[in-house]
Amino acid sequence: MTDETLNTETGPAKAVSHFSDSLAQTGESHRALVQEITSFAKDEAKRFFNLRLERNNAVLDKLSNTTGLTGIIGVQQEWLRDLMADYSGQQMRFASTLQGITHNVIACASDAASQHIEHLQQQASEMTSQAEEVAHQAAQTGEHFANAAQDAGHQAIHTGEQIINNSQDLNNNYVQH
Repeated sequence: MTDETLNTETGPAKAVSHFSDSLAQTGESHRALVQEITSFAKDEAKRFFNLRLERNNAVLDKLSNTTGLTGIIGVQQEWLRDLMADYSGQQMRFASTLQGITHNVIACASDAASQHIEHLQQQASEMTSQAEEVAHQAAQTGEHFANAAQDAGHQAIHTGEQIINNSQDLNNNYVQH
């Protein structure tokens, strides 16, 4: 196929081509989404582990300067409180980011779906117009065939009448002689 042929495709070939393009776009969108989520997760994991490492170092420093059981228990409770706050904050960050990504994915999917529906409606309209045109041409062709058949029938009748007349003339001439 030439480029010119590809640009003028209609009907099922055009629909398959558009569907193939839509699948390619969807695949590329999914690849970009997975890449974005992976990058975010990697960056967040680094940030979180660095934060926890700093807090653990701070706790170790406090423990080295703490004396007595109540001081150790106080440092341990502070460490546990910070650990829970950090994990809770991390979960909130992940949830917020995933909610934003989900919102973007839904918006993109909705936009792509509406564009696909518009394209399908346009193709359906074009196909309906083509079908109406073909039906009109078929009706005209049928009319032409009917007229041709009617003319052929009239000619056959006329030819038959001429044969009958000629046959009667020959018969009359034969009887007279």
